[in-house]
Amino acid sequence: MVVVNPSISSRQIEAESGLSRRRALSVLKKHKFRPYTIRKQQQLLPTDPERRLDFCNWYLQQIEQDQLFFKNIIWTDESYVSSAGIFNRHNKHYWSEDNPHQTVDVQNQGRFGFSVWCALYNNRILAYQLYDDNLNGQRNFMDTIGKGTS
Repeated sequence: MVVVNPSISSRQIEAESGLSRRRALSVLKKHKFRPYTIRKQQQLLPTDPERRLDFCNWYLQQIEQDQLFFKNIIWTDESYVSSAGIFNRHNKHYWSEDNPHQTVDVQNQGRFGFSVWCALYNNRILAYQLYDDNLNGQRNFMDTIGKGTS
């Protein structure tokens, strides 16, 4: 079944074969099939690798000077929730004897939805905001805290 459809779930195997899920997984393991997770592929800008390396080197220098440096960082992240739905790669597998390094392209442009932004400091939520549109490089940190719509 996994040769014909490598993306089949263990629940589908159970339903279609009549085997218990535990038995089906045992058979797959015996034949050296493993469930590889599909990775989300993000397009990088040409300048991204150099900027990332510069940041990593700077961060390592800071840690060498102060081992608790990371505790003084405000960590931020954002996510866009789209009308097109969310690709949950935790529930998507590709059964194979060897890792096929499967990826999926994700296109969020041109869809409607909202963005969520959050800041963490010392394991606590410092701030969060909801926005009607995408977050982009034209907004700075102070704009995010002061002008977001909740």
